[in-house]
Amino acid sequence: MGILKKALGEKHAKLKVIPLGSVEEALSVTTGFPYIDYNTGTICEDASGDEFLNLGLPMGKIMLFAGNSQGGKTTLAQQIADAMARQLDGDVINLDYERSGNNHELRYCKIKGCSKAEYAERVSVYKHAGMSTEFLKQIIFDIIEIKKKLLKKDMVEWMDTKGNTIYIYPPTFLIVDSIPSMKPQELLSDPDLDNNMVGGKMAASNSAILKTIVNLLETFNITIFGI
Repeated sequence: MGILKKALGEKHAKLKVIPLGSVEEALSVTTGFPYIDYNTGTICEDASGDEFLNLGLPMGKIMLFAGNSQGGKTTLAQQIADAMARQLDGDVINLDYERSGNNHELRYCKIKGCSKAEYAERVSVYKHAGMSTEFLKQIIFDIIEIKKKLLKKDMVEWMDTKGNTIYIYPPTFLIVDSIPSMKPQELLSDPDLDNNMVGGKMAASNSAILKTIVNLLETFNITIFGI
């Protein structure tokens, strides 16, 4: 018994190559909220067999913040993204599909207690009229092209789930606010489209985008917080 498992494991271990900069086996990052960190944490075992806690949220994933309107979802996402980004010299990008106002800098600095200089260095906001679902895909591929040009010296020192030192891409946290407000370019450019078709086209477009990018997130350390 176990011969098949062992043989397959040996074969696929040879095929598995984790690219430099990937967070596929990286430790999670604490959020600044102990309740979240401990409830999402795991127990890992290092090379010596000693157990240790892996607290926080993993990078390179898609996470959904759901709840009632005005319930603080965006504020929480911003707080978590900023806390994680600060630890690893990362960036926070807000895709404001709701075009919620012009006071993002003031609000963000109050939430995080940061200066305007820190905000300008770390945080970007996109909220132009006509921003489509395809814009999410475009900005992700723009980020990937930039990160492909980085060298090992540009990587961030971190640890994997075995307690070993690894080098990962500086993280990028994309806050998509909000997913229900995302519309494909087809809908934005055709106001006369039958309303009965809108929901289906939005769902199909969002699904297609996610299928395109999901396998790239861990490789290039891009985390999406969907509202």
